[in-house]
Amino acid sequence: MKSKKPSLTAALFAALIGTAFVVTACWQGAPAGGSGIPGGGGLGSGGGAIPGGGSGGSGGGAIPGGGSGGSGGGNTASSIEGITWEEDATGNMTLLLNGGDATVTVTAYGIKTSDSGKYTINGDIIKLTRFQGVGTPFNRKFKYKIEGNILTLSDDVMDTLIFKFKKA
Repeated sequence: MKSKKPSLTAALFAALIGTAFVVTACWQGAPAGGSGIPGGGGLGSGGGAIPGGGSGGSGGGAIPGGGSGGSGGGNTASSIEGITWEEDATGNMTLLLNGGDATVTVTAYGIKTSDSGKYTINGDIIKLTRFQGVGTPFNRKFKYKIEGNILTLSDDVMDTLIFKFKKA
């Protein structure tokens, strides 16, 4: 009778390698995050997903399933415009949104590199376009949420946290 141990070991090893490929592919496809360099890896300091809904903030209710809203505050274009937003985990990246123009600045090894693009806001969705350099990972739609001094940009479909910024 042959032992099944070698084939079981081989199957587990193959599963481990497959998992590593999937994790690596997902990790490299996630923009910015903990490294502070767009496309560089991680999901930022908050990590993980923003549970579908949440409280909606003070006067928010902007994320489906979120609170009932109220007056003032919450997700509005004016609540994020004209503010320099600094990436929360490392502070190596900033985002400035002003009147339809967006600027991403990345600092690596003391050298600042900026990229300009455009943005539009519709409800709780912000669409960033026309980045051609370090801001390229921003060329997409995000669901955005403001809570106090924190701006989060999540995947607009899966609601997974992609970027987390604080007021600079």
